[in-house]
Amino acid sequence: MKAVLWVVLVLAGLGPAGAAQVRFEAVVDRTRAGQADPILLTLSIVSDENLSHVPAPELDLGDFYVEGPAISTRVEMVNFHTTFTRELTYSLTARHTGKLSLGPARIELDGEVYKTKAIALEILPGTARQPAGGKGAAGAQGQELEDHLFVRVRADRQKVYVGQQVVLEYQLCYRYPITSVGFKEVPDYAGFWAKELYVAQQLKSHVETINGADFQVAPLRLMALYPTGDGVHEVSPLAISCKLVQQRGRTSVWDFLDDPFGGRGQAVVVACDPLRIEVLPLPQTGRPPQFSGAVGRYTLQAKVQPLTVAAGDPVTLKVEISGEGNINAIEAPDLGNLPGFTVYEPKSESEEKVEEAGFGGTRRFEYILIPQRGGAQEIPPVKFAFFDPTQGQYRTLQSSPIRLEVQGGLAPDLAAGPAGVPRPVLPLGQDLRAIKPDLQVFSPPVQLHRSALFWGFQALVPLAGLGLLLHRRRRDRLEGDVALVRRRRARGEAGDRLRLAARLREQGDSPAFHAEIQRALLALLADRLERPAAGLTSPVRVQLLAEKGVPEALVQQVEELLAAGDFARFASGSQTREEMAQVEARAAELMAALEQQA
Repeated sequence: MKAVLWVVLVLAGLGPAGAAQVRFEAVVDRTRAGQADPILLTLSIVSDENLSHVPAPELDLGDFYVEGPAISTRVEMVNFHTTFTRELTYSLTARHTGKLSLGPARIELDGEVYKTKAIALEILPGTARQPAGGKGAAGAQGQELEDHLFVRVRADRQKVYVGQQVVLEYQLCYRYPITSVGFKEVPDYAGFWAKELYVAQQLKSHVETINGADFQVAPLRLMALYPTGDGVHEVSPLAISCKLVQQRGRTSVWDFLDDPFGGRGQAVVVACDPLRIEVLPLPQTGRPPQFSGAVGRYTLQAKVQPLTVAAGDPVTLKVEISGEGNINAIEAPDLGNLPGFTVYEPKSESEEKVEEAGFGGTRRFEYILIPQRGGAQEIPPVKFAFFDPTQGQYRTLQSSPIRLEVQGGLAPDLAAGPAGVPRPVLPLGQDLRAIKPDLQVFSPPVQLHRSALFWGFQALVPLAGLGLLLHRRRRDRLEGDVALVRRRRARGEAGDRLRLAARLREQGDSPAFHAEIQRALLALLADRLERPAAGLTSPVRVQLLAEKGVPEALVQQVEELLAAGDFARFASGSQTREEMAQVEARAAELMAALEQQA
């Protein structure tokens, strides 16, 4: 027996003369359902006039997985009275069991607000539908759906350090014939840096015995997570939708018309349980000065090419760090002060390696070194520190010292005396001009010292020299002050990213908008803190900003904006343009405040 609840609010005769009479109605196909059973909610807007613009109703559906709405319209005429109906049908599946409240729904038309009353629902475990006789899914009569169909999530560890890898494996376990399997809702992994290792394109199951019963077990998704802050983090459930294939006999012609092929699919939504992961802070004791936030297990290699070079010619130092962990968070090792060498900022690249056991790969850095003096020169060991979570302690790797044979004396730009003077250009025969013995062929002599133009050019010479000197000093300052270069560059890049975010806001692309806002803020922080953005986890950001003297309140506002961006990017609903404009303005304010603090 289908339970139907109608909640009707009629506003007729209350408006001005000639105003449309509107009814706003809500109906559900059942008020008592299983957690896996979809509930159909239909919102109807009925008017005696054809409404030109009907906004979307406002309705809180946070307790449900939502599909739709499907929109339909119809026109009816009864006793010469015409009504126009617009229906929105939602398919709702409860996220949890118990007593739930649906609504009220709200809509505003021509300045009038229409509401429905809240609908009380009772959600039971599994499915509350009465299965038909026969085989297949219907053969589980009297048994809970969750005993035969569920999503399982397993973590390789549930107590980790900040930055330590956690591998989550999602599996669909079922004993029913199922079809039309798809992801209904994917976790946002708030508080983690996430890397997708595998996602199923089709079910590839194997048989596994679970609690004494044989199940088909199909991998759904494999994720590598890296917590960005300490504390207890909860990973929200992953939900999938599918149809249970039911085979049954027909008892009437109505069954044939309803199901001509003898098979019926019952749509259900199932989700795994939320997963709690305890994250420990990295220890303060024993932290080496070279540590920059890398967590995992790594190896280090360093080599120089060529080993024999002339003074003033470049050599390339290549450093490779390989292993298991978030390689994108590895920063370039600091070479420190290298006497006798000019060192340029390194270039970096990553080679990712994705396996079922986790995520890792190789991070490469390439330094350009220019020896300034001849003789035997030595590049000291390259050091790299990381935290090994399996041993619970810090480790420092270092390469062997590398010996260079530098030929010649000082580099050309440092040499003095005749060795530094360029050779004069020797004239050739065709460069000579014929001697003119008759002075009368020349023009009358010009007395340059009496020319204003001459003295104007003479005045420009010292000004040009002063300009070149200032330009050289500025260039030397920029070359010697990497932080200044990054700060100057940060202003332009932050403005470019905010302009791109504004275009995405106008397009209504909420996830891309929030992603660009986060990139702009993280890029600014990376340049200001002289760290790569990939390594700026939440605790690292807070610590470095505190060391820079940034007020705690400003740091908290920055963290809240970044966390809100994560939530907005992966939330099921999208923000309005007005809400995104507020976020954009807030981001600009915080960036300006950070500029003033630097």
